[in-house]
Amino acid sequence: MPQQPSRFDPVQIFGLIVAVGLLIGGQMYLQKKHEAERQAWLKTQEEQRQQQPVPPANVTNASPQATPNGQPAPGPAPGPAPVGPADVEPADAGDIAVESEYLRLVFTARGAALRQAVLPDQFIRPAKKEEKGLELLAEIEPGKLTYALPRFEAGPPEPGRNQERLVFDAVDGPLKALSRRVWALDSNSKGFDADGRWTIRYSATVAQKYAITKTFTVYKDRRYVELEIGVDNKSAAPVTFSYSLNGPAGILLDGPPEDPKGNPYVYIVAELAGRDAPAPNQQDLTPDVLQVSPQTAATGGVEKANISRAENLWGAVKNHFYMADLISLDPTQLIRITAVPIASKPQDIDKRLAEPNTGVMGTRRDSSALEPGGVSRGDRYALYLGSSDEDCLAQAEAQLKPPQPLYLSLAMKYYDMGGYRWPRVDWLARQMLAVFRGLHWAFGNYGVAVILLTLIIKLCLHPLQRKQMVSMTKLQKLQPELKKLQEKYKNQTTPQARQKMWQEQQDIMRKGGASYGAGCLPVFVQMPIWCALYGIFGRAFDMRGAEFLWIKDLSQTDRLMPLPFWPQELNLLPVIYAGLNILQMRLTPQPKATDPQQEMQQKMMQFMPLIFTLMFYRMPAGLMLYFAVSAIYGICETWYIRKFLLKDQPAATPPAGKGVVAAKAG
Repeated sequence: MPQQPSRFDPVQIFGLIVAVGLLIGGQMYLQKKHEAERQAWLKTQEEQRQQQPVPPANVTNASPQATPNGQPAPGPAPGPAPVGPADVEPADAGDIAVESEYLRLVFTARGAALRQAVLPDQFIRPAKKEEKGLELLAEIEPGKLTYALPRFEAGPPEPGRNQERLVFDAVDGPLKALSRRVWALDSNSKGFDADGRWTIRYSATVAQKYAITKTFTVYKDRRYVELEIGVDNKSAAPVTFSYSLNGPAGILLDGPPEDPKGNPYVYIVAELAGRDAPAPNQQDLTPDVLQVSPQTAATGGVEKANISRAENLWGAVKNHFYMADLISLDPTQLIRITAVPIASKPQDIDKRLAEPNTGVMGTRRDSSALEPGGVSRGDRYALYLGSSDEDCLAQAEAQLKPPQPLYLSLAMKYYDMGGYRWPRVDWLARQMLAVFRGLHWAFGNYGVAVILLTLIIKLCLHPLQRKQMVSMTKLQKLQPELKKLQEKYKNQTTPQARQKMWQEQQDIMRKGGASYGAGCLPVFVQMPIWCALYGIFGRAFDMRGAEFLWIKDLSQTDRLMPLPFWPQELNLLPVIYAGLNILQMRLTPQPKATDPQQEMQQKMMQFMPLIFTLMFYRMPAGLMLYFAVSAIYGICETWYIRKFLLKDQPAATPPAGKGVVAAKAG
């Protein structure tokens, strides 16, 4: 009697050890890798700060261009120029707090900038539906504030030897940067007027030649803050000017200070939009959008961190579900929009400040000549502060009434990989999100919507799945013939013999209606769907705080309970999915292995559910719910196909005479 094979052979034991090791060690590796990347990013920032020269306080710069960090472009240093008596800064008027329906803002006279922005109607902890008042903007890096002017340059249009342009970007002295000065508070309406506007105006004089004004307008029922910058030429000669304007100086992660990320796939990124000038008869031109990570902003160089077109529209900084977007209401007034690094605070108790961050800066084109006593027409900007929701962005754009579309909704995309957009997957995600919203409207719960959408998708894929199982069953029945064919060519190793064997094998499979490729087709078809769903649950604002059963937030891991022996919490859905996968593999017909290599491959496939558990353990709960429901549906589908579609057909009735002879022979 042949010896029965052992239940667990060395290959299976080794595979089990590897899978468990990956499951436990993989999480530790991901945490260490993330920390190493953060430390490398901080080291790069520190090296750049040490290498950055500090310009002398008594030296001007004749170049009309500036580098993205607000410093003068490299070039020959001009000699000192007369700057007149030092400007006298007024007394600090203190901070001004403004609260509207959607925004709670704090303006400061130092730099005439926006110090803090809070969304009063948004939850800090969406899973618990508590603590409204989500902080979006703050002074993450000291000295960098939103709407500040870190660099201002002015002077004659064609500077001569004794008339150099003045560049105000120094830390101190006569050429002190406007972002570091105290501005005079000219007016503060101290409330919303009849039109629902709250207006604040600051002014500053530089070199006693140029008076600069900044006028902020907050609307009672809008999600953006407008800014108008004007320049008054008090000198005796025509001048031109340019400046660098801070957009959002970084953004805070949209979670509580002790755990703002929730999962490792949350990150901060900048999106910059610009386009070429439209043709004379062209009224609508879609901009190009450049995505810049904090790492690229810090180390990628200027060419990878800015967009410079004829029209530069906006620069947004996004966290998980929210964004702050600097919008140029005259797209031609900026020569470039740049993503700039923002220094983090790794040792701070507030974990929102510990992550790599990036800000946005706009560089003003050199203005047209401004005559003595002339006042420039105001440069107009807006800063959108709110959710990354297409409807909110579209509403803000309609309220701004730009002369041409700004395409603010392009700042929101549901899927990207490697910094590149995937338009077809993004389009699919938008269509599926529309279905989600319809199902949520009908049933009132996004978890139920996930289940119903899963059933819809699986029913649409049923013909492919049925074809796969039928093909695999036929392939299993053809194994004896395929094994005979392999035995026939066992000792023939020439290329001609191998080619002939392959042709005969394909002929057998074609006549038997089997195909190896049919087993992979459903997987390839579903990959875009998986990517689209990942984008939806990772970025669609609708999913923030969506509950289902024990899941408090479908955009985060399900977090059933803490584990005393592991720093991570128990996420039950990946474990359920692994168990259902194992059961489904047991029910799915597999062709019998005909050689040791194929047998080893099949044994290793038995551990794929555990590997998938590792891969998906930190995925959003909504996506894992889709996988779990898909597995349950797959088990039912497999049972149905095997029970009703793959029944063995009765053998054909033998021809007359042959059956009698066979019976007698028996």
